[in-house]
Amino acid sequence: MKRIAFLIPALLAAPLTAQQAFTLPNGMQVRLFEDHSLPLVQGELRLALPPAREDGEAWLRPFGFRLLAEGGSGSRTAAAFAQAADALGLDLRLARGPLQATWTFAARSQDQEAALGLLADRVTRPVFDPLALEPARLQAWSDLTNADALARARLRFARSLEALPLPAERDLASVDPARLAAWHRRLFRPDRATLVLWGDLDLAQARQLAVLSFGAWPAATSPETPLKPAAPDSGPFLAALPGEAPVVSIGLVADGVDAPQRRFLWGWMDAQLQAAGLQPSREEDDGAVSLRVSGPLGTAAETLHARLAGALDALPKALTAESFAAWKAQAAQKAALAGLHPGQRIHAASAPTEAPADLDAAKAVLTRWCAETNRRLFASGDPGALQGLQASAAATPNR
Repeated sequence: MKRIAFLIPALLAAPLTAQQAFTLPNGMQVRLFEDHSLPLVQGELRLALPPAREDGEAWLRPFGFRLLAEGGSGSRTAAAFAQAADALGLDLRLARGPLQATWTFAARSQDQEAALGLLADRVTRPVFDPLALEPARLQAWSDLTNADALARARLRFARSLEALPLPAERDLASVDPARLAAWHRRLFRPDRATLVLWGDLDLAQARQLAVLSFGAWPAATSPETPLKPAAPDSGPFLAALPGEAPVVSIGLVADGVDAPQRRFLWGWMDAQLQAAGLQPSREEDDGAVSLRVSGPLGTAAETLHARLAGALDALPKALTAESFAAWKAQAAQKAALAGLHPGQRIHAASAPTEAPADLDAAKAVLTRWCAETNRRLFASGDPGALQGLQASAAATPNR
């Protein structure tokens, strides 16, 4: 059966509805935007993740989420799960950031119970197949030891922005289905989950669906026992590419900075950095920000790094009372327009944005976010262009 995404543009004309909310006995939060204009239900499930610095098995996340997304669920094998989803025209998508994982979906009204059941199976009852484990283990180790210097440096840079330690070969070798199941029980808890639904169902139906699909998800019975985390690699991450022009990126670790306020300030930061001729980007809602600049062959990467660092240093000073007030007004206008789009309303319900209380508070957020200790450096290019950065790295111990 064809996917049903073609229906979603028609939702732009949907009447607005007030948010309705309730909490299941196991602690899972549910939010509903009721709209019966089309026979369609869509939504997302967000799972809050603890900061990597508080999780001794944070290095398992890329590996575990990969197996979870590709494996079976409930009583179904991976192939049977895919077949059941295809029969419904259901496309479950997973996006993972440093502080949350998000599954999005859309289903016809008549299939909403089956669709929510599949989502619940995927999230709460995964099957970690021993036959799939070894290929995934080999691929994970191959990614970490990639002979391609650029690919290896990029992977390590990306992991550092999530504050994820790199596993040793013995770590990957120790992973088995029992350990993955224990990891899943510890990390996947209903009190960390928020289900947001929009579409052709009322509050009573939403409550019944949530209870049927997620009511059996066991609540956390005792406080989580912290595991001592390994120290993440803080770089710098350099890839020597003979004859190539230099490219330099600085990434900002998101951990430790209030997420709703980061979301509010990101648009202003983006405009400032683009005006400076840089190439800023952000991974998902709670992902790390990075900015990039390149130069012609012969340019020292150290010079490009200084340009990026200077732009970050200047951000708190660039935020004035006038620009802060103007951005608050602009952000409010954007939020009002986004409220006309159902997908954006779902998004805003589970990823709220909050303006700092005043200018001083906003500057404090920017200062924490852009602090030197939050920065990670990636550079590629001709070995001669990287010499200055290599010398600085050798003289400065890892943070």
